[in-house]
Amino acid sequence: MLNLTLGEMRAMLAAIDVRHPFGPRDYFLMVFDWHTGLRIGELVALNVSDVSENGVPRQELHLRANTTKGHVSRLVPLNAIAQKAVALMLAFNRKRGLSVSPDAPLFQTRRHLRLTARTVQWFVANLREKVGLDFRATT
Repeated sequence: MLNLTLGEMRAMLAAIDVRHPFGPRDYFLMVFDWHTGLRIGELVALNVSDVSENGVPRQELHLRANTTKGHVSRLVPLNAIAQKAVALMLAFNRKRGLSVSPDAPLFQTRRHLRLTARTVQWFVANLREKVGLDFRATT
């Protein structure tokens, strides 16, 4: 999970080029992660049905035991900002021609595949460097 101050998170979000074709996805991913505190493996394992029902963001996220660190399922509340990030992420996926079916990954690559944990780690590390954070900020 991202363990950043509000100022550090704002700096990282400001450093994302939302004009880049997948910049909005990266922005929504960071916002969603910051407001839920998910681990990277939990984040990339999310399917559309985990965070929404019939296109409407859920109020809580049910993490399946096979995706959590201790292999214990748990519920994570989704605050208004996390719910808005879900709604915007689904709209982004629709606009880009990516699947929004219930079993589709929430965060997808341009090739319609699930983002990998390593890709997200690389993205966060590069973003951290870009804004000059001295410590390791990971998800």
